[in-house]
Amino acid sequence: MAHGKRSYNTEEKPIGIETTVKRNPKYPVNANNSLIPVNTQQITSPVTLTTNLQKISEALTPFYYFNRSDLSNVEKQSILEYQSDSSKINEYLRGKYNPSENEKIVLDQQIERISSSFVKENSKVPEDVNVFKGIDFDFAHILLKRGGIEDRAFLSTSFNLNDAITYAKDANNNSSTHDGYLNLVAISLKKETKSLYLKVDGEILLDKNSHWKVTDLKEFESLTNKTESNGFVENSKYDKVRIIFITREEGDLNE
Repeated sequence: MAHGKRSYNTEEKPIGIETTVKRNPKYPVNANNSLIPVNTQQITSPVTLTTNLQKISEALTPFYYFNRSDLSNVEKQSILEYQSDSSKINEYLRGKYNPSENEKIVLDQQIERISSSFVKENSKVPEDVNVFKGIDFDFAHILLKRGGIEDRAFLSTSFNLNDAITYAKDANNNSSTHDGYLNLVAISLKKETKSLYLKVDGEILLDKNSHWKVTDLKEFESLTNKTESNGFVENSKYDKVRIIFITREEGDLNE
C-alpha cells in the first residue's frame, strides 16, 4: 500500500508538513493562532471498534483495478508504479520535486493515466465505507489549526484502521515533534464515490486536487480495533489515538 508497509520516506512525510500544503482562505487560522473550535471529544474509557474486513473486501473485489477490463494496460501500469512508490509523483504535484525535462514528460503522462482511470464507470466504491490515513503530528497540527487545507496530490487511504495506524506509528518514530498520539484522518466515502481499489492493505486511492474541511475530532486514551476476516477475529489495542474527521471535495485549485 502506498502509505502502509512501505518504509517512511523523509522526502514525503505523510501528506506533508507546512510547506506541502496551501492555506485555504475559506478555513482561516483563529486570530490567536489557536486550534479551531471543532467538536472535540476526549474519550478516556476504553473503546472498541469492529470492522468486518472480509465483507468490505468482498464488496470491493469486483472493482480491483488490475482485474478490470475497462482500464487499459498503460493505465494499470501507471497505477502499479504509483502503488510501488508514490513519493515522487505526489512531491511533484505539490511542487516539492523539480524533475528534468524528460522525467517531467514521463511523470505528466503517468499522472494523466491515473487521473483518467478515475472517470471510468467502475472506478467507485460500491457501498458506503470509512477510510483512514495515517499522518504525522506536524500535519495534524496544521490541519486542526487551519480547519482545512488544499492538497494537489493523490490520496492513499485504507479501510483497515490497523494499516493506517502502522503508517502513523512510522511518522511518530521519524519525528521529534509529536505529543504521543497516533494521528489519523478519517473520511466517510459514500456509495459511488470515485476511487480506485488497489487491494493491497485495503488501499483505496482518491484523485488529486482536493479541499479538506475538518468536521470533528476524537481523542482516545485506549482504542481497540476488532477485525473479522475469514473466520478469524483479531483485537489490536492502541493507546492515545487522535482521529480527525474530514469532508473532502475534489476540484480545481487556485494557483
